[in-house]
Amino acid sequence: MSMKKEEARIFFRQRRKALSKKEEKSRKIKERLFGLLEFKKARTILFYLSTPNEVGTLEMIREAFKEGKGIAVPVVKGENMVISELEDLNKLKRGAFGILEPEEEKPVRIQEIELAIIPGVAFDETCARLGQGKGYYDRFLAEVKGKISLIGLSYEVQICKGLPKESHDVTVDKIVTEKRVIG
Repeated sequence: MSMKKEEARIFFRQRRKALSKKEEKSRKIKERLFGLLEFKKARTILFYLSTPNEVGTLEMIREAFKEGKGIAVPVVKGENMVISELEDLNKLKRGAFGILEPEEEKPVRIQEIELAIIPGVAFDETCARLGQGKGYYDRFLAEVKGKISLIGLSYEVQICKGLPKESHDVTVDKIVTEKRVIG
């Protein structure tokens, strides 16, 4: 792909926004994710709280709670992303960028997390990730790469052959779409 990052973001945001049957596709992604050994073994999982155009995670979180998993979610604090325990999906508020977060922040140490579920605007077949451009996940991923399993969730329309990359970009270990697992 010869596009620059911002052009790629615009292109893939439009593709994702135009996508139909997002709920059905998110359900298929959930089934693939929950079937992975990394997911089955993990006791504490970092999930993102999805926005309307992202792969939906609320149902995944509900089911993970039922399975007895501990759930953590990111909370944006200034220039950083802190990790907070999520105890109740009914006790959420809008935080930075309008993203849901727990009403009450309860910090979780990164060492407690065994699996991180990562959003992205786009991914490529080498498991490279294109984020929103603010760097929150890039800084987090640089800190945890190789220490915990990193799985990106993506609709198939967000996958491409190659993304523009910079030295600070961190790949995920696997990508789960409604059609396949990459990595």
